[in-house]
Amino acid sequence: MKKIVLGFVACIVVATLYMFLNKWHYPALPINDITAKEVLQKIDASDEKMVQLATEGDIIWYITKLDDNRMLGVNENIQQMLHLYGWAFKQQEGSGLFFEKDDERLIVTTKMWTERYALVKVPAHYRE
Repeated sequence: MKKIVLGFVACIVVATLYMFLNKWHYPALPINDITAKEVLQKIDASDEKMVQLATEGDIIWYITKLDDNRMLGVNENIQQMLHLYGWAFKQQEGSGLFFEKDDERLIVTTKMWTERYALVKVPAHYRE
């Protein structure tokens, strides 16, 4: 009986370690074909404030670390990135940031992924 209990405990420990090493405890991503482990590796390997994760159709996904300013810092990072491409920040409504350039409107949305990271969804044509 003692061997069965120890075997069961060992299985639970191994399964838990496997789960944490593969970052399964992180929330699901709204992005196909990328895992939480890959996302964390990308952001840890980069010195950029906004790290591109994936392009899905006409959407580019980014991730950014939250600083002491929380979402205000994320919004500043987004504004700085888009300013480089000529987009002017106009207003914020909820998680949406509205930008304009040459009679065009661009809406960028943010989503808290964990307490340390936020996902940013940007229409791909912002670079044009």
